[in-house]
Amino acid sequence: MSLPPLIRACLFPLLLPLLLCLPAMLRGEYIGSPGGELYGHAWMQGLAARSWPMLPQVEAWTTAGGRPAIDPIQTWICGGLARWIGSAGGPVAWNGMVLAGLVLAGHAGVRLCRALIPPGADARTRRLAEDVGMVSLQTAPIFLGSITSGLTEDLGWGLAILAVADLLEGRRWRGAILLGLSAGTGLYTAWMGGIVATGLGIWRIVAAARGGRGALLRQAAGWAGAGLLAGGIALGIASPHLGRILSAEAGQAEQRGPPPRTEPLWRLNPWQGADIASFVVPGKQPAGEAMVREHPAWIGVALPGLALYGLSGGLSGGIGPLHLIWPLVLGMSVGPAPMIAGEPIPAPNPLLTALRWLPGASNLHHHARLLLLAEPILLALALPGLLRLAGSRPGAARWLPVIIAADHLLLSAARLPLPGTPATSPAIYAELEALPPGPLAVVGASGPGVHPQKVFFDQRAHGRRLLLDPDRPVPLRRVPAGSVLVVLGPPESRPRMEETARRGPPAASTPDGAAWIVP
Repeated sequence: MSLPPLIRACLFPLLLPLLLCLPAMLRGEYIGSPGGELYGHAWMQGLAARSWPMLPQVEAWTTAGGRPAIDPIQTWICGGLARWIGSAGGPVAWNGMVLAGLVLAGHAGVRLCRALIPPGADARTRRLAEDVGMVSLQTAPIFLGSITSGLTEDLGWGLAILAVADLLEGRRWRGAILLGLSAGTGLYTAWMGGIVATGLGIWRIVAAARGGRGALLRQAAGWAGAGLLAGGIALGIASPHLGRILSAEAGQAEQRGPPPRTEPLWRLNPWQGADIASFVVPGKQPAGEAMVREHPAWIGVALPGLALYGLSGGLSGGIGPLHLIWPLVLGMSVGPAPMIAGEPIPAPNPLLTALRWLPGASNLHHHARLLLLAEPILLALALPGLLRLAGSRPGAARWLPVIIAADHLLLSAARLPLPGTPATSPAIYAELEALPPGPLAVVGASGPGVHPQKVFFDQRAHGRRLLLDPDRPVPLRRVPAGSVLVVLGPPESRPRMEETARRGPPAASTPDGAAWIVP
């Protein structure tokens, strides 16, 4: 029995996102793990709430230079929403953004399948394909890992896929606009969408050559115009980041040091690439207190099985370009230092040579994020198998959305449900309101068990300028007069600093910290 249209349109796309997010939301927490980059991204959104409708100027709040938001669209929307809600707006705006990203990914999966499914398919099969597309992308382990890690720039993943779906359907101008705008939600996903759009354009132009010179010129002109439109929009949005992008292209990309000798969290892939075993070995792997980003790379059983089933049935037309591109992307996602089950392989990754030919590739610091490109390709490869199964065993085919969701959520290392991060800050910051205004230096804000970005997240609790660099969160050697020095931790564990002892009793004290006014 089919669902009523209103439920399918409004409630069904929210079903899985709510299942994943509701526990953290009910606790009033930020959806995501405190061990990833949540604190830094939430800090940027907190600054956006203070400066809204302008985007935040970081240099006004720290001693560091400016650094633009990597996802200005999400930052601007969440900053405005948090400002409108008030004191509790931070986690509400953040969690709304995560839910919207999950729903957007699901809608993108629907649109992608709608663009790829043959016109002759019946209505029931089309609905099944759309449901499979929605569930596949909403529960994609690599996407859930980005959410867990607080990588809000990946929440725009669905926008780039929507752009590709429009291009597949012949809506070049709308697709170009969406693709250009996707640079405002995340440069990585916009870059991947641009690669797919370029390849699709070349494919269509080559195919048009069979129709004569006139058809070839029309296709080339149309795709060139769409490319210029998308590139112009993206360039305008990404212009604050151009200096960093160009420096990386010149061979000055960020260096993260040598690969680890072993990686105990290999299912989560916290380093530079995806562990080869993590593609096919199921199982959860708690990160514990580790401060890492999580990139679960499980490719699943259901979607690859459908792809093989369709290929064996002859519905896919044999081996096509996507059957070659998908393993190539998987291979490149392994990164520069291949590992198997946490053990390094003493050989370089030869597939990275192909990646170096792509403009912008040197800015990719964690190659496992290429799985955000591999996942929709796998969905496209699975569609022929879905059509074959729906035609031969419709009773079994209707369970595919449930099977795929269970495959992704139960067998992968992605967390179920998504974790939460408390919105609380040390009580000492609330006591600073009674002290004279002045910038803030913090001691004890980094170290074992303390995330170095937490001190910036806590700025929303006191609103003072920080005498810290967000890229190097350590206190300055000299604290200028008129500043406030905060030492975090209980009295017995606070750092015994000579300069603190000379200042005498603190101006404010709580069980979790103390504050002195610098004379």
